[in-house]
Amino acid sequence: MQSAIPIELVVAGVTILASVVLGYMSQGGLGAFLLGIGSFFASALCVAGTWLGLRYGGNSGGWIGLTIGILVSGALAWRAANKVARGHSGPFVSGLWIGYCALCIFGYLAGSWLGLLVITLPCLVLFWIGLYRIAAYILPLSDAKKQRPNAFRSLLTFTMGTNYPLYVATEGKLEERVPGNVYRQFFAGPGLIITRADQTAYRTDGVKVLGIAEPGVTFTKVFELPPQVVDLRPQLQSFTVQALTKDGIPVQVLIFIPFQIQRGGQEPELGKPYPFRRRAILEAMARRPVERGASDEDTYEHEWNVDLVPIVATRVVQDLISHYKVDELCAADDPSRDPRMEIVVQLRAAMKKEMVPFGIKVLGGGISNLIARDDSIVARRVENWRTEWVSEMLVQLSAGDVERKRQIEQARAEAEASVVLKLGQVVEKCLCDGPGTQAALALRFVDCLGEIVSETETQWPLPETLKATLNQLRGKLVAETPKLNAPKG
Repeated sequence: MQSAIPIELVVAGVTILASVVLGYMSQGGLGAFLLGIGSFFASALCVAGTWLGLRYGGNSGGWIGLTIGILVSGALAWRAANKVARGHSGPFVSGLWIGYCALCIFGYLAGSWLGLLVITLPCLVLFWIGLYRIAAYILPLSDAKKQRPNAFRSLLTFTMGTNYPLYVATEGKLEERVPGNVYRQFFAGPGLIITRADQTAYRTDGVKVLGIAEPGVTFTKVFELPPQVVDLRPQLQSFTVQALTKDGIPVQVLIFIPFQIQRGGQEPELGKPYPFRRRAILEAMARRPVERGASDEDTYEHEWNVDLVPIVATRVVQDLISHYKVDELCAADDPSRDPRMEIVVQLRAAMKKEMVPFGIKVLGGGISNLIARDDSIVARRVENWRTEWVSEMLVQLSAGDVERKRQIEQARAEAEASVVLKLGQVVEKCLCDGPGTQAALALRFVDCLGEIVSETETQWPLPETLKATLNQLRGKLVAETPKLNAPKG
């Protein structure tokens, strides 16, 4: 144990140098200074404990002093880490220090200098290199070569509790799986965002745009705000619009607009993430309206709605409806026109043109039935329609009645003309046959009436008693005819 002091001094120097390099790689100059100072005091405590133990207690005292130095420096490291880095970094840093010291003692006991070179050093190298390599397999990295350093640092800070928030985007919403503080700057971060193949995220720190999170894993930076998830799939948004017609009647209508982020003419391919244009996402997100006076409560669920779509569509629909009267919308005077379809066609054309500068491609659109906002207006419209239809019904009934009377008068006139013609033919025939008695002439007239009745019977219903009357009159005339023709005595 007497020769342990030089070995401890060499190991302490190597430890301080390695700590400075590790601190510089993780936190720059400030990290190198903090880790260098920490490792210097910890190594000094261990060397001082060993020296005092050897001086006052021999070999056993040396080991006791070394153990006390390791434990005291570990406790101080615990407190210092909790003070500087916070989180639960104290146990992690203290455990690393004690484990490192134990590995050095094991190598020294196994073979002094040779044990430190053959056992301790390879174990340390394998531990850190293995941890560095394993970090690339814990997360679904899209580019392992470029993202492995961030993955390694994320693993360490997650273990220390100084990581930034870890987000997972699912179904257009952002879920915070692991909380974190983005304002920590000492041995903290990075955080990460995991997005699916059909989603991406818009990143910003509130001052400048930090980029677009690709589908997969993206590491976040200090001061970075919760990202805004963007769904790359076609979306359908429906909303109600209130408008005024040309004659000042308030109406409302349900609008639905399908849309998607512009893809630059690319189509989705199997085995690849959804295509998208970065500029389109930046334009769409940068032009989103800001609602003043919103709640200050922290929330990490941001649904991808694209508020620009309902804002622009509302203005377009209100402008289109203002060119129509309520009568034109509800009951067009021209049957060949359909105002509702005219509004749909104009809405689609206007939305496709309006949303191009915003990075959004409109795929179509439509509207539901237009409904008056005031129920009394609907009641008045129904009453007006009832009055119009009743008036039209009365006009049609009057026209039918007039036509019926006209046809009756025409039939009567034709019948009278037919009767006069028949009777004229009878008189003409009687005159041609020579003079006859009045009874014969009357009989002739009765027969003529019978013929007329038989001809018009199928055209106009006549009472059954008329036939009986004519037959009776004919029988009497036939019976009286001989008496009238007999010579006077």
